[in-house]
Amino acid sequence: MTDDELIKHVETSYLKAQSNQGFLEDAYRIQDLYSISSLKFKYLLNNLCTLPGAVLLELGCHRGGTLVSSLYKNTLVAAYAVDNFSYDPLSLCTNTETQSLSNFNPKGWGNVKMTLIENLERFALDKSVKLHSGDWNTISGSFLKHKVNILHIDLTVNETIENVLKFYDPKLTETFVLVLANYNEAINVRNALDTYVTNRRHLIKFKIEETSPSNSDTSRWWNGLGLFVIEKMGNINV
Repeated sequence: MTDDELIKHVETSYLKAQSNQGFLEDAYRIQDLYSISSLKFKYLLNNLCTLPGAVLLELGCHRGGTLVSSLYKNTLVAAYAVDNFSYDPLSLCTNTETQSLSNFNPKGWGNVKMTLIENLERFALDKSVKLHSGDWNTISGSFLKHKVNILHIDLTVNETIENVLKFYDPKLTETFVLVLANYNEAINVRNALDTYVTNRRHLIKFKIEETSPSNSDTSRWWNGLGLFVIEKMGNINV
């Protein structure tokens, strides 16, 4: 597939998602599957993964709402998911003085990982995904068996996206699709992406940037969307 064909695929995937079109139209159980995301985001990921030769890497899969949506009725070459399962927005705050930290558990939330696996099994997708339980920068050298051409990053906003992209850059195809959640966070996401692209002299060949009026906008793009086609042009060691 040429870069122009890839761009056309990404653009079409986005336009269809805007109208909630795709394989999820009749998949009500997946549409309702819990996710820290929106229905349009699920449609977008599902549409993107119709790409012939798709290799997906999702960083921050949580309970599996977007991961299941990505895989549903799609035949991918490979799919990889990474999560340390330390974040649970449904957990109760027991200390009002540490409200911002109340949803984190350094040892992980076992029920979150269990729910992810159950959701994958429910839709017979558990054999389709290779899962790493740990931080995004703790994967072994042998974890990714394929070059990734669709990278979905949905990490907490305190993660430095530039560092994440630098870490995975060698594992990405020469031209790849990048999907960024949390795009409402200008400093932590958009500026970090600009730094990554500039430092490596990569080329953004196509982009769609959507912010949302809130960080939980169910009718549109939840907490914002960054959708890019990037060609790797420069030095990955920078």
